[in-house]
This record gives sequence, C-alpha cells and structure tokens, in this order.
Amino acid sequence: WEATISERCTPLVSVRAQEGRESITFCRHWLSRYQDAVKALTHDIFEGVFAAAELADRHENRLLALNKAHEESLEAERTKQLEQEKEVECQIEASLEEMRRCADREQLEEGYCIVMDRLAMVETSLRNMQAQSVALLRANPGEVRKELNAEKVELLAFLALCEDRPTRKQQYDSERGATIHY
Repeated sequence: WEATISERCTPLVSVRAQEGRESITFCRHWLSRYQDAVKALTHDIFEGVFAAAELADRHENRLLALNKAHEESLEAERTKQLEQEKEVECQIEASLEEMRRCADREQLEEGYCIVMDRLAMVETSLRNMQAQSVALLRANPGEVRKELNAEKVELLAFLALCEDRPTRKQQYDSERGATIHY
C-alpha cells in the first residue's frame, strides 16, 4: 500500500512543487513590473503636479506685478497732482496777498477774478486726476481678467498635453514589447 501511494503521489507532488516554484517566480516577475509601473506613474503624477504648480505661480506673479504696476501708476498720478496743486496754491496765496494790498474796488475785483480762475484750474485739475484715476482703476479688472483667461487657456493646454502623451506604463510596455492583459 505505501509503495502504491509513493509510486502514484511522488511524481504529482514534485510536479505540483515545480508548478508552485514557477508560479512564485512568475508572480515575482510581474510584481516587480507592477512596482516599476507604479513608481513611473507616481513620478508622472508628481511631475504633473509640480508643472501645474509652476504654471499657477507664474500667473500669480504676473497678477501681483499687474496690481503693483496699477498701484504705482495711481501713486505717480497722485504725486504729480500734489506737485501741481502746490504750485497753484502758491500762486493763489500770492494773489490773495496782492488782494489784501488793493487800494480800490477795481483792483480788488481784478484780484478776485484771478483767484477764482486759479481755483477753477485747481478744480479742473482735480477732476482730471479723478477721471484718470478712475480710468486706471477700471482698466485693472479687465487686465486681471485677461491674465486669468490666459492662465485658464494655458492650464487647459497643459492638461490636454498631459492627457495626450503616453503613460509611463505604455512607454514601458512599448519599450519591452509586452502588454499586460487584465
């Protein structure tokens, strides 16, 4: 009885043991390939995230520069206006001083007209400054919108580019001439 069992089972056990070793070798081979594919995929994901972050940073820097340029132009306009106002204020002060020294009504009225003209100049200048400031302020949202649209277009182009390129798994398989069937 033991001889029969030994005779019949020993070859089957050795065949099964060999199949088990081959199965383990096969699994190790494919697991290492999957591990390489996962590493490549992870690398691609991080490359894509970093590229998208760089794109967002570039546009953020452009927006900051755009806003800073608008602030600087508004400040320059304000400084220019203040300098002009100082000149006119000095002229008004001089005209008022002359009016204080007027001897008759005719000279006083003439001085009054001069002061009123200079005040009208100040008013016109302030209105012009306000109009220019409003124009600069109104231009800012349009320029920001253009920059945001440019960012959206660039991001969409980036994503489409990433979508069209072959994955690391496809590159890996094409280089080795193998395809994994699921």
